[in-house]
Amino acid sequence: MKRMLILLVTILLLFWVGTAAAVTLSLEPAFQNVEVGGTASVDLNISGLGDFAPASLGAFSLDLGYDSSILGFDSVSFGPYLGDETLFEADNYFDDSIPGSVYLDSVSFLFDFELDALQPGSFTLATLTFSALQVGWSDLTMDNVVLSDAFGYSFNDVTVNNAAVAPVPEPSTWLLMAMGLVGLIGARRKFVKS
Repeated sequence: MKRMLILLVTILLLFWVGTAAAVTLSLEPAFQNVEVGGTASVDLNISGLGDFAPASLGAFSLDLGYDSSILGFDSVSFGPYLGDETLFEADNYFDDSIPGSVYLDSVSFLFDFELDALQPGSFTLATLTFSALQVGWSDLTMDNVVLSDAFGYSFNDVTVNNAAVAPVPEPSTWLLMAMGLVGLIGARRKFVKS
């Protein structure tokens, strides 16, 4: 009887401690070059969940930081795996009012068994697009990451893989530079002959 009571208390404590799954959040592609004036598209992916089984993601929030002198935030589209917002199954929110930061937040109103049936082991939470403003390098970093399951328990072991975007000059800029160099070489030859 005493062993049974200890086992029952242990099981209850495990449920109250939270989800122990090793979950990974990653920004993909991890690195990309984009022409100045072009658009960079980055997927926020999650992996390490149950594959159509517990543990499923019930909510997430995070801050995504970037260099606002290099990139300009354009838009975000949330994935369907926390429920359909038009059917009031989920609430998706973002805030880009602070330059260099985008706050993302999504909460599912589905039951745990509905999320288990909906979610594969890895999927895209959101896709973000940025405009390349000038030549340079911008890290995309996740901060203040909070992930929870359908019951509101936080995931304890979360790995975060950040990304980077490097806007490069447009090909026409390279062409103008090459033509200028050819002109300088031609002028030098003409100067040396005289």
